[in-house]
Amino acid sequence: MELTVGQVSGIINFGVAIVGITLPLAIAYVLSWKLPEENNAVTWSVGTRVLQATTWPSIIGADSTASKRVSWLVFCLGWGITIGHVLVSIAGIITPLGLYDRIKPAAPTSVPFLYVPDRSPYGLGTPPRPDAPFSRSCGWPGWVVCPGSNGTDAYFLVNKTIHDIIPNDGTYSSRLPYNLTQIFSSATSGTNSTVSGPFDIQYRQLFPKSMKQVDNGEPYIVGSYRVMDSLILHDKIEAIEGLIVDSNRGGVGYRNHTVPANLPTGGRWTEDITWLQPLIECVNTNLSIRFTLNYTDYNGNKVESHNVRLKDKGGFSSLPLKGPRYNIDDMQADPDLRTRATQLAFFHNGMLMWALGLASPNISAPRNVTSDAEYPLVLNGSITGDQHNVYRPDSIQIPGSNGLFINSDFNTSNNLWNFEPTILACRGVVSQYTLDPLDNSTVGIDCGLLQAAPRRLDGTDPRIYDAGSEWEQDMYMCASAVQASIKTVEFTFNGSSTLAGLTVSSVKDKMYETQDAQPLWAIEVTGQPDTVTAPLWGLIGDQYTASEDLITIKSERLLLPPAYPLSATVLNAKDSMAASYAPMAAQQGALGESFLGQITTGQTLDLPIADYTGRFNFALSRRWQQLSAGGEQGAATILKLIFTDILATATIGSQSPIGLSGSDTHHLGGTVPSGDKKVRIEPFRRKIEYHIAYAVPAFITLTLWIVVLVVFLIALVVSRFSFSKLQQQLNLSSAGRLYTNLAYPDVCDVDAKTEMWIEQAGELKFRLDHKGTSDAEDPSAESQLMDEQQES
Repeated sequence: MELTVGQVSGIINFGVAIVGITLPLAIAYVLSWKLPEENNAVTWSVGTRVLQATTWPSIIGADSTASKRVSWLVFCLGWGITIGHVLVSIAGIITPLGLYDRIKPAAPTSVPFLYVPDRSPYGLGTPPRPDAPFSRSCGWPGWVVCPGSNGTDAYFLVNKTIHDIIPNDGTYSSRLPYNLTQIFSSATSGTNSTVSGPFDIQYRQLFPKSMKQVDNGEPYIVGSYRVMDSLILHDKIEAIEGLIVDSNRGGVGYRNHTVPANLPTGGRWTEDITWLQPLIECVNTNLSIRFTLNYTDYNGNKVESHNVRLKDKGGFSSLPLKGPRYNIDDMQADPDLRTRATQLAFFHNGMLMWALGLASPNISAPRNVTSDAEYPLVLNGSITGDQHNVYRPDSIQIPGSNGLFINSDFNTSNNLWNFEPTILACRGVVSQYTLDPLDNSTVGIDCGLLQAAPRRLDGTDPRIYDAGSEWEQDMYMCASAVQASIKTVEFTFNGSSTLAGLTVSSVKDKMYETQDAQPLWAIEVTGQPDTVTAPLWGLIGDQYTASEDLITIKSERLLLPPAYPLSATVLNAKDSMAASYAPMAAQQGALGESFLGQITTGQTLDLPIADYTGRFNFALSRRWQQLSAGGEQGAATILKLIFTDILATATIGSQSPIGLSGSDTHHLGGTVPSGDKKVRIEPFRRKIEYHIAYAVPAFITLTLWIVVLVVFLIALVVSRFSFSKLQQQLNLSSAGRLYTNLAYPDVCDVDAKTEMWIEQAGELKFRLDHKGTSDAEDPSAESQLMDEQQES
């Protein structure tokens, strides 16, 4: 337990009180021990004062503490003094206990900000921004002129052969036209802006690339992707280089991290931050995979699954004859992800029945199924029927848009790949009614299958892989979109010199008083399919509401448009426009036609993307087990966290409240002012506060003191009290003078001044228990004094 300042003060005062009580007692006891039985009058007066001034009379019950036959005035006032001493001691000990100090925000003020480095792997793996313009490439296969560009097509492919159609090499331009950069930076440029636009969302890793057909052979910047770490197990909201990452619910905010300068105790403030988060809905297919766990080597090291079968928990027996239809009226307002996932589960289950010979191609026809039945599954291409490492107790699987068909050979001639058009319909690429191609969607959607973490059927600890144990793995169909919005983020900073001192206290949706106050979003109309060109998107100024070639939306959020060229993958970026490609690439990597599917099947061994299955990370496997227990919501969270982790590795934000970001410079590398730009925050100050309950003894003591003080002042005025009278009373009541005045009244005047009394009677010796006697051989002091007086 850490002691407060008040507690330390109380301990000190307690020690002082103990010393204040015991020290006089000890001194008085020593005096009593060494004090002779016979002393002169002055010594008795001083000695008795020392003895009576301590608490010894009360401890041993001396005459001075008697209560019988004592004047009520003396009795009450005497006890008043004792009680006052006790209250003062108690107040001195308890009152300081209420003192404590804490750091609290002071009045808002403007302070300079400065950049702080991130010492984590994300900071170490993020190179400086090059001072180079953004690059944009369009077209696949081949490079075609991007919207608004003055260049010409670079080349096209015929049977994988490049056919250059540029005369003299080098007329393809990767530069963005000025009007587009102005439009898509109009709402996010300017010092003290904290909201990021498409030019503030950048690839974390960049490298220069050059081709003779592009920009006359001059280098242009291209994004890259390399794994540095994983944030999934952090399970919190935190700041890393260029980002705010939520590894609890999923989502990233874009910010180049600057903090208050020269504030040892830090401060707190809020900023509006552009936030990207996955919207994912998963539905249970009511089918599961069951398998038996075995080991295949003598040391029990190699895990293999056997007796793999498909368990019908209503996915076949309760499958309706007709699937649902999702909303297509306004996808930005409602992408209807749950209905899309439900529709996909309907078709997936129906096709599995067809593949297993349980139904005809007409899903609505009668079916030969019974509830709770199990159907054997065979590894695709296997001869013996062993599933080997495809189904494991420590791994999730994400076959994505391939569905369960990616892993299993159903021993049938049915054409299973008809599932692909169903996936395209879920994504909105083809019509859900006619399967005709569509190219009018403003929302990029991915759909696919997730096989959650297996659980032991016997209910024992799933972290223990016993040979012969039975396991079950639920399957979910999921649909995903990516939402951009503005969040109000509260930061606190402890005054350190690194990013570790920056804490994200809260992330909340930005509140708007009216619809007119909501931001204006825009999506570029490229005039080209999204398989060729990914459109720009972002916030724009109100002056561009009616601009041509823009879809504008006044809303709290924007669902990002589709981007499906090959350059949309995180591993194969073709330019530096991360905002257009990276979010869709992360979504595809988490759910769609992903490298995770290849990791799941073991078909690809050398992948630069992280393994999110949990097979090689026991803690991650355990996290997936915990989330899988949450059913559909847990399954969606698994995909959200994978999306977040991929996007956090792939991108950073350049926007800063004091710097010039990509929205200002239209370059990847912005410039930061030299400390002259300030941000309004609430600086932290150390303040001393008090718990009022500890002041009760002090209040009681103060009340008693005030009452006594008032009575004293009244007595002082009414009685015309004089200090000479008080002195006289003190003198007359001292032990030595009382004795000499009674035993030798003629030696000195009764009310003689102290100096006179000491000279005339102070040397008279006596014992307190009886009167002293004279000795002729050795006359006592009093007999000598009397003889001297007679002679005079």
